[in-house]
Amino acid sequence: MTALMHPHLTQNNYRFVNSSAFQDYLTFLASDAQTRLAQGGHGPYQAVARFKELKFGTLRLPEALGGYGISVEELFKVLISLAEYDSDLPQILRAHFQLTEEILRSENADFKAYWVNEILNGKIIGNAYTEPAGQEVLGDGQYHTKLKAIDAEHFEINGTKIFSTGTLYSDYVAVRVNDATGANLSVIIPTDREGVERIDDWDGIGQRFTASGTTLFKHVKVYSHELNHVPVEQVKFKPFTQLFLHAVIAGNVNAIAHEAAHLVRSRKRTFAYAFHADPKQDPLLLEKVGEIAATAYIIEHAVLKAAQAQDRALATTQHGITDYHLSHQASLEAAMVKVAIEPLALKAAAALFDVTGASSTSQKYHLDRYWRNIRTLSSHNPTNFKAAHIGQHLVNDVDIPHNPYF
Repeated sequence: MTALMHPHLTQNNYRFVNSSAFQDYLTFLASDAQTRLAQGGHGPYQAVARFKELKFGTLRLPEALGGYGISVEELFKVLISLAEYDSDLPQILRAHFQLTEEILRSENADFKAYWVNEILNGKIIGNAYTEPAGQEVLGDGQYHTKLKAIDAEHFEINGTKIFSTGTLYSDYVAVRVNDATGANLSVIIPTDREGVERIDDWDGIGQRFTASGTTLFKHVKVYSHELNHVPVEQVKFKPFTQLFLHAVIAGNVNAIAHEAAHLVRSRKRTFAYAFHADPKQDPLLLEKVGEIAATAYIIEHAVLKAAQAQDRALATTQHGITDYHLSHQASLEAAMVKVAIEPLALKAAAALFDVTGASSTSQKYHLDRYWRNIRTLSSHNPTNFKAAHIGQHLVNDVDIPHNPYF
C-alpha cells in the first residue's frame, strides 16, 4: 500500500485507523469478502457480527461515555477503508452512525443514556424511513405510518417502508412516523419484535447485499422510552448521511486502483498491436493505472476534507443545536463533493477494463461490480439537482434547501 493510495499513512492523527484492532479486522474482512465473492456472493453476516463483537459501533461515542471518541473525519476514513474490501458493509452501518449522532445531540437525558448503553453493548440500528410513493408531496415529512396511542406509555404502529438499508443485520430499527398531531418523530424498536417483518427484496444493480428492501409493521407495540422527538433545528441539514455515501464511493475507487495495478502486474499476454510485449512495461497500460490511482487519491482527499467541515460544525453544538452557518457550509461541501467525484468515480470503474483484455468481462471476475456499486450509490439524491442548488447559492446567494437530503 502506498501513501498515494492511503493518505492516512502520511498523517498521525488517525489513531483508530492505525490500531492493530482495526487493521486485524480489515485483514479478516478482505479474506471474508473474497470468500463470499468466490461463492457467488451473499450478505456479510460474519463481518457484521464481528463488527458488533468488537464494539466498533461506538466509534463516535466520546471516550468519557465508553466509546472510541474518533472524529467525523476519521470515521469517514474508516468507512473508506471498509468499502475497499466490502462495498456493502459501510452502507449497512449508515443508519447506525447517523442515529448515533442524533442520540449524542439529544437533550433527553434518559433517552440518550438508554441508547448510548445499547450501543456500548454492541447493538446496531437500522432504518425504516422511506415509504412507497403516493400522491403526497415527496419529502414533506408526512408518512402513512402513524403512531397510535394506546395509553400514556404504550403505542402502536402500522405501515410499509422501503429502502430499509441495513435493517436485516441490525438489532434495532429507527422508524419515521407521524403522531396524531402530524408531528414528525421516530421510534426505535427491536427488529425481532412481534409484527416486524424484514424482507430482503432489494433488487438494485449494485450494493446487492445491503438489504435495502422492505420492512412491514403490523400492529407493532411501541413504548414511551422508544420515542425520539427531534427538534426541527437539528435536521435543517444532514451532510453526514450524504457524505457517508461518497465515502463508500471513495473506497470503491481505491479498490479499483488496487485492482488495476494487480491486473497489469499479473498479465501474461497482451494485445497483438501493443507497444510492449510485457504488459508491465507497456506505457499505455501504466498510464491508465496512474490515472486511476490519481483519481482515487483526489476522491478520498475530497471526502476527508468535507468531513473536516462537519467536525467544525458539530464542535459548536450546544443544547442539541449546531451553528447554522457552519452546518450550511458542511452541507455545501458535501454536495460539491458529490457533484465533483461521481463522474470521476464512474470513469475510473469503466477504465478498469482498459487495463485488461476481453476475458476480464467474464462474470467469474465480477469486475463490473465496481461500476454497478458506484452507479447505485450515485443515484441517491440526483446530482443535477444538487449542482443546480450550488449554482443558485453562488450566483443568487440563496441557501441550499433545509432538508435531510442536504
